[in-house]
Amino acid sequence: MLSCAFCQAKEPADDLVATKKDLDAQVEAKRKETKEFEIKMRQKASTVGNIVGKNVPVSQTEVSGNLMQFSVEI
Repeated sequence: MLSCAFCQAKEPADDLVATKKDLDAQVEAKRKETKEFEIKMRQKASTVGNIVGKNVPVSQTEVSGNLMQFSVEI
């Protein structure tokens, strides 16, 4: 058996139970809010392209870029 002061108290804990229920409801609301926010954040993040370094050659076509051509003989 536990012998702590809280375990031996036989006082009603109705106010504590009500507070816990209120806190549980708040936690559930925050979880829902967080889930909705994460969905919006991921939708916005998916529209962002890759970040390319300054030294990487960038071109709109393969012809204008400085690409190395390889040929493989079989």
